[in-house]
Amino acid sequence: MGDFKRGLEELKECLEKESLFLEKLKADVERGEVFFAIRNKEGSFYYKGQNLFKYSSDGFSTNSKFAFVPLVEDYMTEKELVETKAATFINGYESTKERITKYATPEPGGLSALYKYSPSSHASENLGKRYFLVDIEISLEEKSDQKYRPKSKKRTGTDEMDLLLYDNDNQILLFCEAKYYKNPELKGDEENLPKVISQLERYNNQIIDNNVKSKIIEQYRKAFSEYNSLFNTKLTMPKEVYKKCGLYIFGFNLEKIKLFRKRLKSDKTFYGHSCKIIGDIRGDSAEGIFTALTKKTNLWMI
Repeated sequence: MGDFKRGLEELKECLEKESLFLEKLKADVERGEVFFAIRNKEGSFYYKGQNLFKYSSDGFSTNSKFAFVPLVEDYMTEKELVETKAATFINGYESTKERITKYATPEPGGLSALYKYSPSSHASENLGKRYFLVDIEISLEEKSDQKYRPKSKKRTGTDEMDLLLYDNDNQILLFCEAKYYKNPELKGDEENLPKVISQLERYNNQIIDNNVKSKIIEQYRKAFSEYNSLFNTKLTMPKEVYKKCGLYIFGFNLEKIKLFRKRLKSDKTFYGHSCKIIGDIRGDSAEGIFTALTKKTNLWMI
């Protein structure tokens, strides 16, 4: 495991004073439209599965493809381009979100339906709930640290688990890999297991490592404390990491989900791994996913 860290540290006080955070981002996070994730001395604000803004010691930044020029209807002449005045992050905020929508993809874009289950979301269906989405796109490995990969599978880059759910009462963190049903990594045959299985096995090997587990708990305690301060939430401090990474598959229609069910083992697992399968992700919740993956309740929904 690399030097896995979470925490804004001195940047938290800076973020609390930023106009973009106070006037735009905080309200959208509390509405469940934008998801805020604490990184290592950075904060990321996600919208529709894309990184809307990143906050670091350099201030706010966004991908140039989202905010390069203001959106216009139809075509733009060269003269109009020359005369275009760059928008600030505040007055160009809605157009930046609109542009991001054009880049939304089925997998991360679909998972954005779960943003409303962040601890700070004021969505009515989230009130009084004990299960939350507390992080997304989580990598426990640095690029140079691939201890958990087989020698034949070494590569540059890192694995990222898609979701981190939290039981606020029992203080348990649950990692989850999510796949849109058309993802080729779900396909396998009698001779070859789906690629997602090796992913899950790597994640599980990390999670059961006591040193890794202790580091995860330590770093999320730091992040949760800062999150509570920023959004006036009441996250408890984590004490445990669930023993296995779950698998969440979504996007099916009724016909496809029936076919996919036939691939599951008799114990309703996906090649031995706990999974939940759903059609419309908008009808699911952090509680529904957490309980299905840890208690083997209803694993199939449409």
